[in-house]
Amino acid sequence: DLLTVLNDRPINAEALPPTLVCDDQINVSLSENCDAEITVEMVLEGESAIPSFDPADFTIAIEGVIGNVITSPGVYTVTISEIAPPMNSCWGHILVEDKLAPVITDCPCAPGNTDPDCILPILCEEFGDIDSATVPTPTATDNCNNDFVLTFTDDVDGDDCSTTTVTRTWTFTDTDGNTVSCVSEYRIDPLALGGSILAPFQHVELDCGA
Repeated sequence: DLLTVLNDRPINAEALPPTLVCDDQINVSLSENCDAEITVEMVLEGESAIPSFDPADFTIAIEGVIGNVITSPGVYTVTISEIAPPMNSCWGHILVEDKLAPVITDCPCAPGNTDPDCILPILCEEFGDIDSATVPTPTATDNCNNDFVLTFTDDVDGDDCSTTTVTRTWTFTDTDGNTVSCVSEYRIDPLALGGSILAPFQHVELDCGA
């Protein structure tokens, strides 16, 4: 147990105050509730070697955060300090990320559906504008926010009025780049202009005599 001798007096290892060492950086993912609790043990290195280690003997301070719960992605500086003398402290960084994708709550017009709302009445002349047709769209929720970008791609089983279905893959992307997709199927019912076209009123010009 003797480390060295100074002035003819032995120094006992257990009598030396512990030196605190923090991890340079730890990576943490936000939970389904969009939070992450940071503990002393997560940040300290070698805490098991500290005699009678107790997390309650330390404080934890995270820059820009009240308490020890982080609720948004980013890089944070964290400081661990002893409550009692000699009040050593150390600091490190925390990289907090949101890695959870959005969750689809409703995806109408599932493949093979018979829902009349999933039938698209489209004029042949407008078939090329099918992506602008009004259709039932899916909904989703996210652990941190509902600020999504919603995009889609279509797989059309034809390129004229004989087309019968459109398979659309919807993709939600959250602000952290996590994505989730679902598939809808829309049936095409081409409109015919025949009976719906009315002839214009006859335009007649008359001369009025004096």
